[in-house]
Amino acid sequence: MAEEPAYDTPESTRLREALVHRLTHQATLRDPRIAAALRTVPRHAFVPDTSLEHSYQDTVVPVKYAGGEPVSTLSQPSAIVVMLEQLQLEPGMRVLEIGTGTGYNAALLAELVGPSGEVTTVDIDEDLSAGAADVLRRVGYGAVNLHMGDGFFGARYWAPFDRIELSVASESISPSWTEQMVDGGMLVGPIHVKGLQFLTPALRKHGSRLVSESVRACSFLPLRGSGAGTGTTFRLPVRPELRFVWESPDEFPAGVLTRILRHEREVRDEVPVAWAAAAYVLLTNEDVFLAESADRRVRGIMLLDRESESLASIISASDGWGTAAVVLYGGDGAHKRLAASIDAWSRRGRPGIEDLRLTAIPSPGAENLGTGEHLIRKPHFDLVAHYYTPR
Repeated sequence: MAEEPAYDTPESTRLREALVHRLTHQATLRDPRIAAALRTVPRHAFVPDTSLEHSYQDTVVPVKYAGGEPVSTLSQPSAIVVMLEQLQLEPGMRVLEIGTGTGYNAALLAELVGPSGEVTTVDIDEDLSAGAADVLRRVGYGAVNLHMGDGFFGARYWAPFDRIELSVASESISPSWTEQMVDGGMLVGPIHVKGLQFLTPALRKHGSRLVSESVRACSFLPLRGSGAGTGTTFRLPVRPELRFVWESPDEFPAGVLTRILRHEREVRDEVPVAWAAAAYVLLTNEDVFLAESADRRVRGIMLLDRESESLASIISASDGWGTAAVVLYGGDGAHKRLAASIDAWSRRGRPGIEDLRLTAIPSPGAENLGTGEHLIRKPHFDLVAHYYTPR
């Protein structure tokens, strides 16, 4: 009989300590209980085909591919820490994770809720679920409940939950998640908002609605299964290479956009555009939407001015922004509105996503919004976005 591999060595202990030191030094890791969990759980055991040193770097480790693209990864430690801190976990809590992957995050959750708590994790991939179950058992977390199924429907058998964490990015909030969560519970995970794929709110349940207590930036692979492809996207024959994400209250303005996009485009000089400014413009204007190329390598935020039938866009090669090209169609009206919106962001103190509040309301959401509130149409739960003025 083959000897069981030794999952802990002096070198792996040293690398875990070094990881905790790096994350603490860069102010990502603040909670000593999470630091203790990171020191305890052998991350390398969940990615046996990866070198010991690489498994403890602050980077994503792909673990499964389909069609040449990764469909599952071991997430970047800094992103894991951000979400664990947002969860505000306490011993004895019942936690549901959507997206088991390797099982590493489930082990961290189990450390944080302790033996009096309960962790349930769901994955749609049979191979990943089986592999995670094996490693969790071998390294001492056999009490974690593993369920192979569609995470969009949660895990009703083990409900109710105090916390639900999405280890995947979802285009919408599932009614099953809110139904299976106690009132006062919290949902944390990346939610696509008007095409932005990195907004990660911690949403506290208050009756039928959810209100964010924090919003951070994390990027995860998309949810597979019933929740995939629920975003509202459009294409136009006039620019078939572009995909438009439209989540504003009004219908998608296909006619006026078609007329505008037939104009010759004008490319202005590149300008510095902070991604916080781009997000602010997108989330605080109903006639602003995201467009991206079919290969998703180029993205732009477009502002439509219906009165002048013009369009202004800021184009970036990535979500990082920084320097962006300004492209205009059909005149200068939209360009002036775009400049005014960026100026408003600056005058408000340059708010970032940490100054953003998101409220999820069962669809269709109320039309009577307060000052500075903006409605975003989504399946199942609409979102209301509101920026606070930075202190």
